[in-house]
Amino acid sequence: MTRAMAGLVACVALGCRAPASADRESALAENRAFTREVIAAIEAKDVDELMAHVRPGSEVIFVGPRGEVGRGWDVLRPVEEGFLASFASARIEIEDETYSIVGDTAVAVSTLRGSFTSANGSVDVARVRMTDVRRREGGKWLAIYNHSHDLDAEPASDAEGR
Repeated sequence: MTRAMAGLVACVALGCRAPASADRESALAENRAFTREVIAAIEAKDVDELMAHVRPGSEVIFVGPRGEVGRGWDVLRPVEEGFLASFASARIEIEDETYSIVGDTAVAVSTLRGSFTSANGSVDVARVRMTDVRRREGGKWLAIYNHSHDLDAEPASDAEGR
């Protein structure tokens, strides 16, 4: 467990003081904007903008929609480049979202529905649940953990090691 996640769990368990109402509303608005900026970066196929929302360094952990795990900004970037290259265009909608904010740490859970059009015109529709842990550093929210779960995928069997 990363220090930030452990801190969030400890803070919630120990009843840390929540930010003042105005601060909380501002943090909530910033995190909603963050989610929409990430979606816009995916739709624009802009890997630089997408990665601008991720904390640089080796501390970042991500879990892909089929359970693959990676660690580090330098490992994540080529994964995102491959993802963005896998479609010609995309349209992503937020089905639902919820946020928990404690100080400078936020947990964001969103269900997204995306339509991805290939170069030959075929369309793939996917529903994904995304869970991010974000930290506010220098006034900017950055993802430090992301877990994507393909809601339409078959669960992995025990034989696959999960």
